[in-house]
Amino acid sequence: MELSSRRVHIAGITPSPNEAFMTQVARNLTADEDGFLHGKRFLIIDRDGKYCNAFIDMIREAGIRPVRCQAKAPNCTA
Repeated sequence: MELSSRRVHIAGITPSPNEAFMTQVARNLTADEDGFLHGKRFLIIDRDGKYCNAFIDMIREAGIRPVRCQAKAPNCTA
């Protein structure tokens, strides 16, 4: 969710996200011209295992800092 405009972007839906799916999501989010994260500085994510190292690395390579929510903080991503 983009906080300033409250705009939401659904990056993809699958019942079982694997590394290949998540790296494609990262590519789509960071696309130069139309990626949702284009021009953004931070991406807040929870500690779910679906955010694999490849996903995190691609986000960082795009110049975006991934910020993980605190452990055992269920209201953090409510």
